[in-house]
Amino acid sequence: MDYDHGMMDQQQERGAGGPPYKKPRGDNNGSMNNGGVMDHLLERGDEKIPPNHILLFTIFNAKFTINVEVIYKVCSIVGKVKKIVCFERMNISQAMVEFETLESASKARSSLHGCDIYNNCCTMKVEYSKLETLNVRANNEMNWDFDDGADYEGKRPVILNSPDYGSYGGYSGGMGASSMGSAGSMGGNMGHTGGMGGGNMGGGNMGASNLGGGSMGGNQNKMGMGGMADMGGVTGSGYGYGMAQGMDQRSCVMLVYGLEPPKWNCDKLFNLLCQYGNVNKVFFMKNKPNTAMVEMGTPEGVDNVTRNLHDLFVFGEKLRFDVSKKHLRIENRPLEFQLEDGSSSVKEFYNERNMNRFMTPDMARKNRIIHPSKVLHFFNILKTDDSVLENLFTKVGATVPIQIKWVPAKNEAKQQGVGLMYFNTTEEATEGLILVNHQQVDTRNIKLCYSPAKY
Repeated sequence: MDYDHGMMDQQQERGAGGPPYKKPRGDNNGSMNNGGVMDHLLERGDEKIPPNHILLFTIFNAKFTINVEVIYKVCSIVGKVKKIVCFERMNISQAMVEFETLESASKARSSLHGCDIYNNCCTMKVEYSKLETLNVRANNEMNWDFDDGADYEGKRPVILNSPDYGSYGGYSGGMGASSMGSAGSMGGNMGHTGGMGGGNMGGGNMGASNLGGGSMGGNQNKMGMGGMADMGGVTGSGYGYGMAQGMDQRSCVMLVYGLEPPKWNCDKLFNLLCQYGNVNKVFFMKNKPNTAMVEMGTPEGVDNVTRNLHDLFVFGEKLRFDVSKKHLRIENRPLEFQLEDGSSSVKEFYNERNMNRFMTPDMARKNRIIHPSKVLHFFNILKTDDSVLENLFTKVGATVPIQIKWVPAKNEAKQQGVGLMYFNTTEEATEGLILVNHQQVDTRNIKLCYSPAKY
């Protein structure tokens, strides 16, 4: 499905307006607002409850699924969310949200109350909770503890898969949940940084911003969450999973040239590119020798690769990267064949949670975007002898580092192995990274990346 057309179809079905937003109650729009019914339902009963960092969300007229993904996108524009628990009571969708601070919770209570998550449906009633703590038994699509670092295989909320997650305010890339402005102005006038196709929305006075099939104008107090339909643009693709974010029309797909067989395969190319963003899919093209097509998780990942690796010299060849202008994501499974080393020409990395490095906010912040260098940083292993690391390079035919320097880990009690490997040339370091990255050391897999360290 072409992304542009698919997105327009979905917005026409759900309404062109961007969720969530407030509107005058009693509008004759066929919803529960008519006749003041919604006004009655939105009457809060928490006046006698002390202000709390945990909020209770009650979702009325919920025509679409309410889960962690949806609630997180709505709440994270206000402040840091620690826990979310979604449930149903008497056929009404509800959610408990624990914010990091009381200030964020108070802002969310005042600014999100009465807003629609989607156009003319999923209206939120927001109240303080009586709970002092919010318990999450297991991380899944309906519950999530964002502080425990636990993985839920194949079910992690896809909002966390973007390397640029973390600060919605000021994001200029057109995010699926919109580019929200300063959360400090959330008393009613939500600023917007113009990520949605260039529309500049500020102070609640909405200009004629083009949101892919509908324009919003007038003085409606809309919060600028446009493009949230189907949570990030395309159902099933997931946030940061290879489609243009929100209305961002940049491509997530690129062509890579100079991959002479049998030196390259899908895993080796992944080992190089994973430093710059999540990698979704790699496939070598049968009709174009020495060429592969790669789908990154976000357009920013493509930008990082092309900016840092273009004309990189490795395995005696110069790599070249071209952004695909015809594809925002790889739709169909490409023709699969066997490469010269016996591996498959096609591999998907969507669920490689132990290999992709931008799956959570903390992971993204720890992965600096570094230009190729003669020094590699290694981590994710236990402290061991230098000879063990040297053997990793020897057995794959890579140049052994001229020096290995161990750096004290933050938690010495865990005996974590962190350090630097020095090489004579950037080409030697790059080849070593491609061949050794993610190799097993005892029970763990070593991770390598370029380092800005000097000799």
